[in-house]
Amino acid sequence: MASELMQWKWDFGFTRYSDIWRLHRKTFHQYFNSNEVGAYHPIQWKASVATLKQILRQPDDFRHLIRHHIGSTVLFIAYGYEVQPKDDRFVQIIDKALQEAGWAMFQGNYLVDYFPILRLIPAWFPFASFKKDAAIAAKDSLEVLNAPFDWTLRAMAEGRAETSFVSRCFERLHLKATDEVDREKEIVEVIKNCAAITFAVLRKAQMELDAVVGRTRLPNFEDRSNLPFINAIILEALRWRPVLPLAVAHANVNDDVYNGYCIPGGSTVLGNVWAMMHDEDVYPNAEAFDPERFLGPTPQPDPTKVGVFGFGRRICAGRYFALQGAYIQVACLLWAFNIGPAQDANGNDVLPDPNAYVDRCKFTPRFPNVESVIEQAGSIAS
Repeated sequence: MASELMQWKWDFGFTRYSDIWRLHRKTFHQYFNSNEVGAYHPIQWKASVATLKQILRQPDDFRHLIRHHIGSTVLFIAYGYEVQPKDDRFVQIIDKALQEAGWAMFQGNYLVDYFPILRLIPAWFPFASFKKDAAIAAKDSLEVLNAPFDWTLRAMAEGRAETSFVSRCFERLHLKATDEVDREKEIVEVIKNCAAITFAVLRKAQMELDAVVGRTRLPNFEDRSNLPFINAIILEALRWRPVLPLAVAHANVNDDVYNGYCIPGGSTVLGNVWAMMHDEDVYPNAEAFDPERFLGPTPQPDPTKVGVFGFGRRICAGRYFALQGAYIQVACLLWAFNIGPAQDANGNDVLPDPNAYVDRCKFTPRFPNVESVIEQAGSIAS
């Protein structure tokens, strides 16, 4: 459903293992491997500072602001595009397309995933409403792919483009934004596809931040190795509530046998990440949010290496970028704010459901000079 009918096949996470998959992976890896992602520190830090300033002014809108922070960072690094503070067109396009694709990525939500032949029936056929859903989603998917990429090509042609993943790829391959030579079309397509591709505990984290960073400046990337508890919080968040509980569906190319079970070639294979991350033999007291499990002389297995970012050669190519982005945002938020439950009309705490997204919570500056430190950092980052 997602790959073919919704037209997400340009995302190499949905591509069959092949020469074209290897080319996409290699192109992406060149700019997002563990040695390269350090180049994005200034951009991610600047975006985090901007988010802190916005939360100071609009604490009730934190969920939108966090999403905006992620979108602004990715769009600038991929395309050199500065996101507008409100109602940005590209952010809205991406949000809409990802919501549509997110439902389809859970294998089994659509019958066509079990019976692929159904993809051939016309949209007017009874019980074929999925074809109409797919047609709308396909349009949005292709807009995610093409709209920001075309914007960058125009900026490059006009000499006003910021340095970005797209511009660096073109420069490295000695291409021009206007090139349409057949020999180069496949390379341009690969570049475009790759460019288109998250309370007692808090107090302990803040004690660590105060000891390492102090209260006169914001955390930065140089502090990361000295903030083990902050890093442990991120690992525990990924383990406790993995973003994709059943990962992205895979398909085995050939017949295989696992523990005596025959798995025919072409079968859909789901990695049960939730079960792995809540296996009591591996993570005792798995339902508890306990960052301490990743500290000390015998830490429990790192979840970023055993499932939360995927498996094998299809493990998420952007994981290093995602982890360093999560680090700087979490460190800055916990340095600046006490985060507690929202309150009802009577002033009573409204405790969040641990199995649901939090729509409301309370942000309170931790000390009097928080705003001045953030403003000073913002002037430096500008």
